[in-house]
Amino acid sequence: MLIPFQWIGLFATVTVFAAMFALGLMLGREQIAAKLEAPLGRAGSFLLLALGIMVLVDVPPIIAAVGWTPMIAGVAMTVCALALGLGATMVAFLQWRKRR
Repeated sequence: MLIPFQWIGLFATVTVFAAMFALGLMLGREQIAAKLEAPLGRAGSFLLLALGIMVLVDVPPIIAAVGWTPMIAGVAMTVCALALGLGATMVAFLQWRKRR
């Protein structure tokens, strides 16, 4: 494999942190959040792009080693986790909006 899993996990963690940090600031300190939103958004987008490229490079050797079934199960779990995270984010946003 060309790229170790540790790097993929690191980039995923930083990407999620950048998004959640901005959301947390938006809920607490709106002035600071307004200043940091654009730079953190760009950084998060760049890291998400880097993660996507690394995953695309890493997928063919993984499929060759373990087969399709674990890959499909991993993708299904990832989609479910993203859906739950999006739902939680929407609930937090709606509660924040109701307070304003």
